[in-house]
Amino acid sequence: LPFILLLTALFTVSGGIYIRGNLHGTPLLNTGILLAGGVLASVMGTTGASMLLIRPLIRANDHRPGCAHVVVFFIFIVGNIGGSLTPLGDPPLFLGFLKGVDFFWTARHILPDTMFMMAALLALFFALDTWLARRQGAARPDPTPDTPRFGFDGAANFALLAAIVGLVLMSGLWK
Repeated sequence: LPFILLLTALFTVSGGIYIRGNLHGTPLLNTGILLAGGVLASVMGTTGASMLLIRPLIRANDHRPGCAHVVVFFIFIVGNIGGSLTPLGDPPLFLGFLKGVDFFWTARHILPDTMFMMAALLALFFALDTWLARRQGAARPDPTPDTPRFGFDGAANFALLAAIVGLVLMSGLWK
């Protein structure tokens, strides 16, 4: 039950945050979004980080034909590897935390491995995305209208995310 409640809370709260602005997907921007998602995944969970960043990533690349690789790498980095450092990031780690495993045990033991995998995948992604962007040539017109400012709608949900993190920590410490 705690596992299902955590996933539901992260999915719901993160889904209520909308990142405004029309970014234009370049290899550097895409790599930056994947890096940010990988870092956020251990803080707000793979579900939360995925819900927060997949929409802006898709919107940023909607002018590019054939960019399925962006979503595939997003799944690898944000949905899997990024959540490996804390119980907030990965549900099986959360269950271990509820059974008494130290909160930072995974960060202490697999941080170098996680950093290596993230760096290797980000470098591979950047090389592939750069090659594909050059090969595809001129992109079609961007179907998403430009908005004048970058920002967040539903920013109050960040307070709810902080509450979820606090409750998760409390659930592992409070007997």
